[in-house]
Amino acid sequence: MSSLSWKFNRLRTMGVPEIGYRLLQAVQLRLELLLQESSKKSSPPKLSTFGKPWINTLPNQFDVRLYCDAADHVLAGYFDVFALKDAKLGFPPRWNRDPKTGTEAPLVFGKTLDYRDERIVGDIKYLWEPNRHLHLTSLAQAYHLSGDKRYAEGAQTFLESWFDQCPYPLGVNWTSSLELAIRLVNWSFTWHLLGGSSCYLFTSDEGQRFQRRWLDSIFQHCQFIAGFLSRHSSANNHLYGELLGLFVAAVTWPCWRESEQWKTQAYRELETETLKQNAPDGVNREQAVYYQHEVTDMMLICWLTARAN
Repeated sequence: MSSLSWKFNRLRTMGVPEIGYRLLQAVQLRLELLLQESSKKSSPPKLSTFGKPWINTLPNQFDVRLYCDAADHVLAGYFDVFALKDAKLGFPPRWNRDPKTGTEAPLVFGKTLDYRDERIVGDIKYLWEPNRHLHLTSLAQAYHLSGDKRYAEGAQTFLESWFDQCPYPLGVNWTSSLELAIRLVNWSFTWHLLGGSSCYLFTSDEGQRFQRRWLDSIFQHCQFIAGFLSRHSSANNHLYGELLGLFVAAVTWPCWRESEQWKTQAYRELETETLKQNAPDGVNREQAVYYQHEVTDMMLICWLTARAN
């Protein structure tokens, strides 16, 4: 479907309030681009309090070898990305390169980048999947279970390379709030599995620099999501996932004056959307098997995070 056809069909589904909202959003994006407001730095984070992990005692009664094998696979540069099994992406990968087509997405202002244009970004689903950082949690799991510092240091290399290659707010990894939110959830799991704020990686001067760099990116993720939520006809599982990421991040890292506001907003809207998006019999209203389990997973993560804190 051409871009023009897609836009026409999309417009037909919108009411007047949504059209007005979209026009206002477009104007705000142009102003943001011109004024470069998105590039402002976060205030210094408060490091005195952090959230608790999703369960009181992180488990360690698993087959360590299985987790180490998975982590070794990542360190060797092999990633499973949908139909691409054991794709050789390198370690660390080229984060803006679609592993399916080899297309390198440009580092332009992310919110105005047309990520639906395959000529520009390749297959966006394949590009975004490694950037959700599920493979990062494999490194953190292996470190938690084995204590082998190779995996923790691999996690640091993984993140530092992403910060270097995906500077805020440029590129395809700064276009979709849902993608940022999923990344935040995996970062939260990784943070706790590495030992949280007590992780040995943060003890040296260089480690403190890495910690600050990670926290700065977390702030930028939260700020982006809070100001760029899916609304109106887009307010389906995408909105739920965005609120999930904002909530988990605000609970895990309550480091800025905005954190309480983000947590309160996300909590309130998650409660509303849970009831709105699911029928009384428990079936998700989008009535798709994948979305049924996806939204259920999201609700469980919210519940576990909130219960632990």
